[in-house]
Amino acid sequence: MSKKVCKFCGEKIDKDDIFCKGCGAEIQKDEEIIDAIIEKDKTSKKDTNYLLFIIVVLLLIIAIVSGFLILFKN
Repeated sequence: MSKKVCKFCGEKIDKDDIFCKGCGAEIQKDEEIIDAIIEKDKTSKKDTNYLLFIIVVLLLIIAIVSGFLILFKN
């Protein structure tokens, strides 16, 4: 059975499905198939990179503050 992609949520759906299994949207038979997976992957990767950047910055701040506390403890 051939697969296509829901244009609303990017979920893979069967060609003969009437509703999306991911979001419940009605699938029109004459709709163009939209490759939402690529868009979804780009967005999630961008969000993941941003979150990773914030975590690294926070860890650096904690390390610097800890270093100063150890140096000036005495």
